[in-house]
Amino acid sequence: MSEISGFVERRKHPRVTISSGTAALLTNSEVRMGKIVDLSMGGVGFSYTAKTDEEGPVTGEHSRIDLLMHDSDFYIEKVPCRIISDFTVHNRLSLDHKSLHRCGIAFEKLTPAQKAQLEYQIQINSSEAVAKSEHLEKELKKSEEKYRIILESIEEGYFEVDITGNITFFNSSMQKMVGYRPEELLGLSYRSFTNAETARRVFRAYNKAYRTGVLPVPFDWELLKKNGEKIHVETSLAFIRNAEDQIIGFRGIARDVSMRKKIERELLYMASHDHLTGLYNRGALFERLRETIAYAKRFNLKCALLFLDLDNFKSVNDTYGHESGDFLLKEAAVRLLSVLRETDYICRHGGDEFTIILSNPENMNPVRVAEKVIQRISDPYYIKSHQIDFITTSVGISIYPDDGADVDTLVKHADKAMYKAKKRKNRYICFNKGKFTKKLDLEFN
Repeated sequence: MSEISGFVERRKHPRVTISSGTAALLTNSEVRMGKIVDLSMGGVGFSYTAKTDEEGPVTGEHSRIDLLMHDSDFYIEKVPCRIISDFTVHNRLSLDHKSLHRCGIAFEKLTPAQKAQLEYQIQINSSEAVAKSEHLEKELKKSEEKYRIILESIEEGYFEVDITGNITFFNSSMQKMVGYRPEELLGLSYRSFTNAETARRVFRAYNKAYRTGVLPVPFDWELLKKNGEKIHVETSLAFIRNAEDQIIGFRGIARDVSMRKKIERELLYMASHDHLTGLYNRGALFERLRETIAYAKRFNLKCALLFLDLDNFKSVNDTYGHESGDFLLKEAAVRLLSVLRETDYICRHGGDEFTIILSNPENMNPVRVAEKVIQRISDPYYIKSHQIDFITTSVGISIYPDDGADVDTLVKHADKAMYKAKKRKNRYICFNKGKFTKKLDLEFN
């Protein structure tokens, strides 16, 4: 058998790839240890590490080989063979920098027992490969079924989108969340669920994740259902990658956080508003006044603070009860809102005290505002068939920067002016740099 014909002969036979096996090749009284590459009735694919680069080829030489396949503990001893090919490949990555010899081995003659054992082993290996494949397929189906059951059992919406943002997969919770039928939802773009501004924000988050490979932290966005209803969802993302580890899409969990958002808005409202009148509270006053002063300082403008207190309010509580007193306070808040502009900031400072910030420099006339407030507050109140016509108000006015350059000073001087007015009631007094006058020595446009 020639070298080429021996190689061809080996290739005629069915081959079995060996994932883990070793062999010992004996030739010229030398033993070369190596690894089995494949096995067939025609021969054995065999590779081994040479001791030195000077070792010559062994093509054409007769030898014998001992085979051990670790996958099945199969062992054949002293199989006679003939080397049909032998060549050297230099592997510079090996730690010992030795050459790697690879050779093809053709069987010359097997005993009947060896041949039967080899045929049996090839059959077993083939059967095991088929059984392993079938087992893996069953396990994959079981895993997919378990995955589907888990996704369908969670309350959160699960979705997968391609790189352009079109939906490729979703669970029933996601479908119910957006209100589309399954056939409508599949292939739909995320842009269909929100307005243009939110769509741009979501796109920026997805695009940044795609470019950087860094997933965004869970983020909230407003989702528009098919029926037009708006809900808030919190979305967590993960990448979908292909076999080459390239990002080809996103998978995510969407949680309906509309109730949480509502509670947050209510808590924020409660933190800055008076629960009885709905006006801003004392804390909001200081925050807004600080912002107004900073703006006025930056652009060299003026602003005014009105501090007012209801006269004779205690008589309402004593005569008609606290419930009537609360009703009167709410009515007073409505009247204040009716005479002031949208740019004016009204707060309930506490009890029967109110404050007003005038921040519109183009048409700011605190004296005129005080006169309108006094007139409107003094109109009779009708509570539970009772006419209450003895409520008036006293107003103190301070001006930035004339009467104070900071929040505390401006509030303190408006408060002092208000107590000065309250001595005679139903009037306003301007702090006016400590002069306490009804008219200001200032010109307001």
